[in-house]
Amino acid sequence: MPFPLRLCALLAATLLPLSIAQAADCHAFETETLTLTGTLYPDTFPGAPGFEDVTQGDEAEVGFYLALPEPLCMTPNDEFEVTSDQRLDYLQLILDQKGYDQLRPYLLSEGKLTLKGTITGALTGHHHTPLLLQDVQFVSGTPAEPVDCELLAENAALDERLPSPLPGKITGERRLYFHTAPNDSCGEQKAYIVPGDAVTVSNIHSFGWAEVTYTSKKGAVFTGWVKQGQVLINGE
Repeated sequence: MPFPLRLCALLAATLLPLSIAQAADCHAFETETLTLTGTLYPDTFPGAPGFEDVTQGDEAEVGFYLALPEPLCMTPNDEFEVTSDQRLDYLQLILDQKGYDQLRPYLLSEGKLTLKGTITGALTGHHHTPLLLQDVQFVSGTPAEPVDCELLAENAALDERLPSPLPGKITGERRLYFHTAPNDSCGEQKAYIVPGDAVTVSNIHSFGWAEVTYTSKKGAVFTGWVKQGQVLINGE
């Protein structure tokens, strides 16, 4: 049964402001600068060659990610699309080394971090979230509280992510220093390993650390946490 003309007009008047409001709340890819507030996390995803599993020879790609209180609404265009099943409240940050160094004090801070930037979409296997924040500018934030390294080490030991130790090899160009817990501030030791060294990996932490054991040519055994980005597990 068709709606009376007056009812159709009433429905149109009711729905039109809602659709306009919804469109106004959505943002444009790459051309609109947004100010976003959330919590900063380090996170690890599998990289080359397979982009599937860091325990099966894929490189560990450790980056910074901003968790938002609500998903973003983005307007699709010819290059980028968004779907209802994508997670749009967790953004990978595109940073250079200076950007990582600037934001590192705010990792896991209970106070909120505010950043400015433009939104782009995932284009390669190195992009691990549907939305990424680029041209990142720091606005404000509260540095994280000092880490309880002893408690962190205990929790990491209880939350093992590997059912059994796996062979690993140190990659990259820099030496890796052992830490007592998976955090930069936790007891950097004098002992270190270098690219090419073979290790045994007993645990990995989602914040970008691996617990490894190294045996020197003289038989000395060293165990501790090192940054996972230079640890290739089960790789050639």
